[in-house]
Amino acid sequence: MFIIGAGLAGLLAGVVNQTAQILEASAQLPDNHQAVFRMRTNQIGTYTGIPFKKVTVHKAIWFEAQEHGITPRLANLYSQKITGKISQRSILGSLAPAPRWVPPKNFVNLLSERCADRIYFNHVANKITPDTIHFANGGELDRTGQPIISTIPMPVLIRTLLDTQPTTLNFDSTRIIINHYAVANCDTYATIYYPAPGMTVYRATIDGGTLITEGLAPITTSDLADVVASFGLHPHMLKRTLANSEHKGLKVLPIDTAIRHRLIYQATTQYRIFSLGRYATWRPGIMLDDVFKDIFVITRLIAQDDYSINRQLQKGDASHDTHSETD
Repeated sequence: MFIIGAGLAGLLAGVVNQTAQILEASAQLPDNHQAVFRMRTNQIGTYTGIPFKKVTVHKAIWFEAQEHGITPRLANLYSQKITGKISQRSILGSLAPAPRWVPPKNFVNLLSERCADRIYFNHVANKITPDTIHFANGGELDRTGQPIISTIPMPVLIRTLLDTQPTTLNFDSTRIIINHYAVANCDTYATIYYPAPGMTVYRATIDGGTLITEGLAPITTSDLADVVASFGLHPHMLKRTLANSEHKGLKVLPIDTAIRHRLIYQATTQYRIFSLGRYATWRPGIMLDDVFKDIFVITRLIAQDDYSINRQLQKGDASHDTHSETD
């Protein structure tokens, strides 16, 4: 088996499938997780033996210098702010305190250590056929009979398979600008949403002793003042540690679900490529818990014959694209 991509999804798939070769385009492990990173369950920690910290996360909405409960107006403002469209986003979820599990800061390195002798860097796949994987440097690998778990973004995979991008598809995404601030004398977990259209920040989180702002443009002085006020902090408590970094994992905007499913189905049945992760399945907002579940669905599908795979994907009861779409 081959796994394409050594990001979190690819590394987790490598931990589960311990004989798989992991092909990574970059020269080193990608650093795609400057934003908030926490789980709904402790399943990944239990499976990997990596200790996660259980925390309680509090949430709120800040609009016009006040805290608000969720309303259709605020939800629509938030959705339009981050996507340009009105759709279901995570702001519509419960604002009640909820348990979450937070991995250690070196989580990516700990996963990579479990796959270290099977990760091959500088392998840029630019053409995949049922029998071979071709690379940008002119090399190729024989994959006859071998399945692929792909974390390649869906539009890139389409070009890799077809040498073209269908003009009828519009894979939109928005860049995310991240700032980190160390917060003195702080150990709590909270997230606040900012639906105001004129504010660059759309969400901010206190993650232990770190304040993380997520915005659509570099943060302004007035926006930072609003974030500080919304959390009840004081500016002197903050020390910036990451300034206006463009997050490498962009926020994907939805495409038609039927089209997504058809593309995933075709990659699986025609090329024996199993798509894994937010970008490979082009699903906004899925969490790593969802990806982890999908790994085992894919592993079960790989163990079956082509006829059984076709039947189950057509029925939809074993699709590796079954989780909710939220921000």
